[in-house]
Amino acid sequence: MADLPPIYTNALVHAHTLPLYTEVPAATERVLVHSTPSSPTATSPTHIRRFLFTTDHLEIDLGEFPCALMHPAYGLKGVVEGTVNFRGKCTHVSGITVKLEGIIKTAVSEHALRAPIAGLHIFTLFSKTTPLVPQCSLDAGQTINAGSRYPFTIMFPTRADGQNVRLPPSYSAIHSGVSSEISYYVQVDVSRKGRFRRNEVRKIPVLFLPKTRPAIPTLVNFPRAHISNLPECVEATALAPTWPCEAQSISGSANLPTVHLFFPIPTQYASGDFIPLAVNIFCPLSPALTMLYASNVEVQLVKKRRIWLDSQGRLFSAREFIISSAKPSVSLESTTGTAYLSLQLGAGMPGREVNFNIAGALDIHYFIRVTVRPPQDVKHLPTFRVDEPIQLTTDSYEDPETVLLTDEHASPALGLTTLRPRFTSFS
Repeated sequence: MADLPPIYTNALVHAHTLPLYTEVPAATERVLVHSTPSSPTATSPTHIRRFLFTTDHLEIDLGEFPCALMHPAYGLKGVVEGTVNFRGKCTHVSGITVKLEGIIKTAVSEHALRAPIAGLHIFTLFSKTTPLVPQCSLDAGQTINAGSRYPFTIMFPTRADGQNVRLPPSYSAIHSGVSSEISYYVQVDVSRKGRFRRNEVRKIPVLFLPKTRPAIPTLVNFPRAHISNLPECVEATALAPTWPCEAQSISGSANLPTVHLFFPIPTQYASGDFIPLAVNIFCPLSPALTMLYASNVEVQLVKKRRIWLDSQGRLFSAREFIISSAKPSVSLESTTGTAYLSLQLGAGMPGREVNFNIAGALDIHYFIRVTVRPPQDVKHLPTFRVDEPIQLTTDSYEDPETVLLTDEHASPALGLTTLRPRFTSFS
């Protein structure tokens, strides 16, 4: 007798369990709309908006930017272009200036560990001021009529004042009892003569999101390496043993394995790419030890962030974050006591990670942490470990001439900021 077909239940019986949808979204819902640009190079008007900022007499226009951004954003060597428009008549004007400035604000609470002085500490990265009208023409005070326009341009510097380091991106960090923020802003000042005449000042936050790239392409085909015969594009570092307290007396044993990490050089990798690595465990006098260690290898990409608590750079608050981890594939050679482990370590999310260092204020570093442990029930063998520092960039390698011709370096690295929902109004 043939098997009977399966019995299916009517899915409509459970229709009452589905949520009810309406054409009008609720406050907690979003509408996803797919739109196609009119041409391959055209940008849909719904994806950009103009940033306008106002005071009693002024309207400051900084141009158009993606609507998902909270603030206007600029890339490496970005140029802030805008216009100061007078909405109404303004009398007794003695000066009009535009300032572009970058600062690091660190707030330390009285509960922060080892904090010498609680309070707010401000570190100036740079400050550039441009007068829009020659001072001599306004010394006596002048009346500026409604509709007057004053365009301006200010370029971001590439390095912080007094430091041979790249200007860091906009960033904020919070630790226990400590917070730090790297912020940039455009400030428009209209000075007016007279004791009872109020100056007009508008400070506008902007984002600085510079793109960075590796000096050469990341190695794709990672060759098998040996400590005595390294390829030109590969470097090796030894893992140092750390002994348990009860096993210090045998730390000089000649039967211990040697452990090395192989990685491509230079150690610059693009965020979001995969870093090819290899770990070699060698113990010719005791091949069994090689097999014990080879099954307990841990490889991690670690991000370390430090917020300095004093301007002298002596005290800091540090936190570590594990960005990614990888499980290696093992190739055992029992006759020689060698285990060769190859792996691909992910470098985080594309465009999200980047190194920077402002001495005495805030820095972010990345390193590859490799830990090789004995089995948990073995108490007389050491653990091998190394932290190999690396640099992460926002973008993958690109030919420098191509980047220069396309002006790609000037566009902001949007992966460094959190995109926000579009706002219906901004002032």
